[in-house]
Amino acid sequence: MKKESRIIIGVLIVSGIVLMSYINKSIMQPSKDSELSAPVQMPVVVQPEKKAPKKKMTGKMTSLLHLDPNRVFYFARFFDDGEEIAQCKTTQHKVYDCTESIPDGKVEFKNETKNTHGVERYRRGKRDGMRYEYYNSGQLKYESSYLQGTLQTHKEYYSDGILRMEQDFRDAMWMTDNSEAGAGKVYYRNGALKYEWSLTNQDQGGYAKSYDNTGRLVAEKVFDKNGNIVTNESYR
Repeated sequence: MKKESRIIIGVLIVSGIVLMSYINKSIMQPSKDSELSAPVQMPVVVQPEKKAPKKKMTGKMTSLLHLDPNRVFYFARFFDDGEEIAQCKTTQHKVYDCTESIPDGKVEFKNETKNTHGVERYRRGKRDGMRYEYYNSGQLKYESSYLQGTLQTHKEYYSDGILRMEQDFRDAMWMTDNSEAGAGKVYYRNGALKYEWSLTNQDQGGYAKSYDNTGRLVAEKVFDKNGNIVTNESYR
């Protein structure tokens, strides 16, 4: 009996040890079910930075232009319903160094240096569309067309309305700094051709010709494909 009792007690002790080991493992290692039910950490979504809303006109857009002392550009001040909103530098070909963006739409301007006035349109801070400038008398002086800030065509008129000059920059040779890049003509007041030039990408070179008021050719230049003068002749 004593021997059997010892065996039973031994079995109970071993069973107790196994049971305690199992309980400890259960406490230290969570079950798969508990892993599945654990909260999942969601990735942090970074919201994109919101851009400032595009400036819109609230009233009548106007601008005042003054020629800078060095006669390089015009200093333009832009107003929205009388309140100044931007200052820029402008030339015939570009608008730059603006303190603020210019709203899209029509702008009525006054050139206080030349005593002229007119109207132009802006889109995304650049001239876009037709631009008209008038003498103080109301007669048209300049007529220009722009495409996304790039000057396409330009016409100038005498004070009596007769065409003085016409220019086309749409195929102007891009690799030269020659001011006569593109094509154009200048006329005497009587309508006779005075000067003409062409320096385009399509022609791979060009020319410039001068005429007297009788139509006689008096001077001629020929340019190579890089815009450099090849010949310069005078026929006076």
